[in-house]
Amino acid sequence: MYSDGVRIWNSSHTIVPNRNDLIGNISSTNAAFIVLLTLNSRYFYVFTQSGVGQLEIGLHHSVVDMCLDNELGDIMPSQKNILL
Repeated sequence: MYSDGVRIWNSSHTIVPNRNDLIGNISSTNAAFIVLLTLNSRYFYVFTQSGVGQLEIGLHHSVVDMCLDNELGDIMPSQKNILL
């Protein structure tokens, strides 16, 4: 998977179903970075950095569950855009 800070694409290069409105900004130096949450490769943190002038400023995280969407991965709705 990969992200521009606003959307996430899966390994098939399609945007994941629960994809829109991550609180990131494509113009940020580090728009998004992805970190493995557990050793079994099921959950990943996607960290996003907001840009200047956005409503919610700061570092946020969302959790992607790789078992969702036919094992292509999707954002867990209750774990989306959590301010750190």
